[in-house]
Amino acid sequence: MSDLAERMGPEFPARKIGTSRPVGPKGTAERGVPVLADIPLLGSLFTNSDPKTASPEHATQVAAGTRLIESTVRRHLTPQISDPHQSIGSTQAGSLVFNGTRAQHEWLKEFLTHLRSYDKLVEVEARFVRVPGERLKELGIEGNSVFPKPEDVPTLLEALKQTPKVEFMSAPRVVVLPLQRASISVLDQVRYVGDWRVETVEPGAQEVLVPEIEELETGLALDVRAVPLPGEKLALTLEAQEARLARPLVPFTEKLKTKKGEVEVAIALPDVAIQRVQTELLLQDGSTAVLVVDPSSSKDRLVIVVTVRSVAAK
Repeated sequence: MSDLAERMGPEFPARKIGTSRPVGPKGTAERGVPVLADIPLLGSLFTNSDPKTASPEHATQVAAGTRLIESTVRRHLTPQISDPHQSIGSTQAGSLVFNGTRAQHEWLKEFLTHLRSYDKLVEVEARFVRVPGERLKELGIEGNSVFPKPEDVPTLLEALKQTPKVEFMSAPRVVVLPLQRASISVLDQVRYVGDWRVETVEPGAQEVLVPEIEELETGLALDVRAVPLPGEKLALTLEAQEARLARPLVPFTEKLKTKKGEVEVAIALPDVAIQRVQTELLLQDGSTAVLVVDPSSSKDRLVIVVTVRSVAAK
């Protein structure tokens, strides 16, 4: 999945400077910086975060980590920013700067406290299922939906298994640290003749036809990042892709000019249908979301059944 966003590792340092302050009663904003440096999972890189003494690589990691937390807060802050005096940003040194109401600061404090004390891992399981479009309504699946109760998922899966022409393709599972981005893929490599060329070789300056072998990858790819939130919720950023090769490959005949005249050769023209989904989910710990991808080149629909849960770190 080369077009996916840049992957980021599990360790994102941030700089500890002061405390945060809420907007004053008359709406005047006071600038503050939330304390981020005591998040246990990130602590190994928090030392020596002074931009004057930190290495360029470390400074880049600090800034990247702070921007990640900034974007998470921006998406899930409750209540959302709705006033010009309310703002959130980050500095190159790795400081998070937030101006907001008292209620917003209380949410931010709860979020950071939860993140600091979170000592688990997040398990993400994605079942890729191909379902004929006309069967979705029969199954009661007309769009994206959420199953908050884990006991409802086996019923859904059993209904899918009993439906004609439904294909269970794969069920990759990843276990990640909070804030970590992880990817997994199940791919097949296909090699085919994409072109021919004429080369002159010894002895006798004879001409030979040389095939140009090309490769493509088909299959499934999954890329996720999970962030624990207060209230036993998990924010999940998910990107998934299926590349499906139509078989048999369509042959195409072309002519090559040689010293002895034109020669007919065959090349392959692969037809690859790509279905891709990129989404952000806010789920209760242990719940399941059903994502329906509507491809433009196929009557079949790609359905992704995603379950996310906290698991103990061993």
